[in-house]
Amino acid sequence: MSQEDSFIAMLNNLTEFVGGSEGQSAEEVMAELRSEGVDVDRGFQEFMKTVGECSARSRRQDLEFARERRMQAEAKLTISDRLKGTKEDLMNTIRALLLANPQLSVSWRELESKSEEDLISLIEDLETAKQIQTKEASDEE
Repeated sequence: MSQEDSFIAMLNNLTEFVGGSEGQSAEEVMAELRSEGVDVDRGFQEFMKTVGECSARSRRQDLEFARERRMQAEAKLTISDRLKGTKEDLMNTIRALLLANPQLSVSWRELESKSEEDLISLIEDLETAKQIQTKEASDEE
């Protein structure tokens, strides 16, 4: 029996028992359970642990689903879709890429005469080169 089936069976048993205890206080129900040999405190702790595990699993699944959706949306965007702004903004992006990746280089004199489309293309090339170097570095490890 899987953990999920076990949990469902436990909930069904609990519901069946508690459903038949209408008119009884919580103390009376616990006393009756104890008289039948049930360790109520341990049972409650196990129940709460199971509820916590199920809740945590659900949150992890929700986060993973959200991550996958975000990654799918980001994959649809090209670098040029993300690079909106002035020529100065594009130049700043290039500077940041070069500072973060000293093994990459470009000629600054030529950049001044480039169009925004050319700068976006250069940024795409720098990003691709960075990804290749990162992959090669991780493959060497």
